[in-house]
Amino acid sequence: GKIKINKNKAAEIYSKSFWEVKMVKSGIRLAEMYLDGEITSSDNKNKNIEEAIKIYLKILNKPEGYVIEEDDLILVNYNLGKIYRKGIGGNTNLETSYKYFKYSGDRGHIDSKLNMANLLRIKYRESKEEKYNNEAEKLYLDIVKTGNTSAMVFLGAIYFEKATANRNDKINFL
Repeated sequence: GKIKINKNKAAEIYSKSFWEVKMVKSGIRLAEMYLDGEITSSDNKNKNIEEAIKIYLKILNKPEGYVIEEDDLILVNYNLGKIYRKGIGGNTNLETSYKYFKYSGDRGHIDSKLNMANLLRIKYRESKEEKYNNEAEKLYLDIVKTGNTSAMVFLGAIYFEKATANRNDKINFL
């Protein structure tokens, strides 16, 4: 037979499991459901995002009684980095985004490292300080070792920009 999916019931169980039983993975799933629009705490989309952020920040505060694994912290930091990078709910803050990505990236999370490098490239273009471009290049080189094709493309863009630095037909890529 078919199983009927009831996301509101699932959210109710995740909520109880997180807030009362103190199961962190349930909180992470609940926050994802708010962010993905699978459930709502109100008709106001920003309130749903605020609810997800509230859950994530609770986890990062490592409250007593919650069993929190390093992988949980890596995922929560990555998800918060995405929220602040993409401006979900009007929360655009690239510095804050970088901070969250750095936590996860420093622990080997490849997508976080890629986002860190991309944010450094933005900072380089805004400031024209070569140190940001050099840091991004180092990150891309590290990521390329995993076979990540996006990092390969971005690294190629850096090399192209360096090769054409003294030409009049400069092209900038992310």
